[in-house]
Amino acid sequence: MHDSQTLENGREDVPELKNPRESLVPMKYRGMPSEIVEELWRDPIYIDAEKNAVAVDRRTKAIDEIKRGEVSREVQKENELAGAYSVLSAEQKLEFPQMQKEAAQALGDHIQGQNDLVGLLPEEFLVLDKIRAEYVAFKNMNPDKPFVVDFEKQLDKKVYYNLAQRLAFKASDDRKMNSDQEKADGIRNRLELLGQKDADAVPSEKLGAPTDVHEVLGIEERKKLSGWSASYELAKIAESQNIDLAAISREDYAKFAIDNSLAIDDDQLRGATWERMATSLEELSGEIKRRKKEMNGSEADKAFNRFEYDMKSKAAEKDRFISDGVRVRQGTKDSNSWIFFGINESTDDESMETYKAYISVKDIHTLTPEKFVDFLKVLSGEGYDGDVKIFQDLANQAIFLNDQVVMHGRSKADAELALRVAESFFGADLDQKGYGKDEIIDGENRSYSQILATKIKDAVDASK
Repeated sequence: MHDSQTLENGREDVPELKNPRESLVPMKYRGMPSEIVEELWRDPIYIDAEKNAVAVDRRTKAIDEIKRGEVSREVQKENELAGAYSVLSAEQKLEFPQMQKEAAQALGDHIQGQNDLVGLLPEEFLVLDKIRAEYVAFKNMNPDKPFVVDFEKQLDKKVYYNLAQRLAFKASDDRKMNSDQEKADGIRNRLELLGQKDADAVPSEKLGAPTDVHEVLGIEERKKLSGWSASYELAKIAESQNIDLAAISREDYAKFAIDNSLAIDDDQLRGATWERMATSLEELSGEIKRRKKEMNGSEADKAFNRFEYDMKSKAAEKDRFISDGVRVRQGTKDSNSWIFFGINESTDDESMETYKAYISVKDIHTLTPEKFVDFLKVLSGEGYDGDVKIFQDLANQAIFLNDQVVMHGRSKADAELALRVAESFFGADLDQKGYGKDEIIDGENRSYSQILATKIKDAVDASK
């Protein structure tokens, strides 16, 4: 496994393909792992020796092209992981070796069939499937001996180690969330010991009778919170006023945070509306586990897993159209989170701002791959120019999102058109909806939620 020093300094240059536009790989093999292609694409046998040699040479070069692409993909992952490590705090870097141990344990449990990992990329699933088969065969012959992973292929080793680092970063993120909660609990405990109360703890204007389930903090203590800790406190205030945070828009949620001097950030703004209701980490974690357990392995989950694989494969082909005016974006092939589609004229990559509309549905089971593709076709037929993106993973991503489908319009009018079409197409199934605008600020790409989060923080800092 990569150590932390390698992550910080060990970047690699991505090998480039020669003449990438002139692929030698037949259409039917594009998007497939090289080892599968090697099995399916047999050496041709012609009577004409010269013709036979040309065909064999083409097959060899085509498979080499696929392998170079696979190496490039993994090197890109390594570079992204190195970049992610470089921005960790000093405390997180000290803790990272422990996170790597937890990731190794999770991989070991998966290989032994004790606890399957979810949300795996196709190449990760393939490698772990091979290792699990090797483990079973080894234990059948050597039940009392320890199993050690022995990689025959360097690519498999890269895929495995990159997955291990991805899991380590996830463990680090989880620990940070726990730390934020502990800090907030410490503040509450100190307040209880000191017997401090604030006249502003409960706002004078209420929308309903208070439930008195939770005691909320005073304004000055609220201003010390941020992120999830602020979100939990905001949920307590909403509960005391009988306000249903899940029923309000993202913009109204941001305004409610400002009005109550709590600096929630873009994680909460982008999160599913049910996450807003949690008043503690324990409550949020319990609901997350419940929803994931309910969704994992369901028919809806399996359908989107197949859809993700099909679209990633399509993204590697020369002809990426799935319907008139609807094509899979090439970036889908290497994305770990979204599936991208270009509609008609698509977006203007040179623009300094991107207008977008976003939606989520009340019941995620209603958003099937077939229905989503039908929606793309309707957008195309209505003359929408822009991009559309949708989650890759139903059980581990979609159920936690406020914006399950995002439409990046070529213009403001396109974004507005996309939302009107979505309202008509999804009807009563539609839950959250809205407009936004991504911008380049001080040379950095800033999403609408990030811009909104900055507005909240500035307002809270300036409040008295």
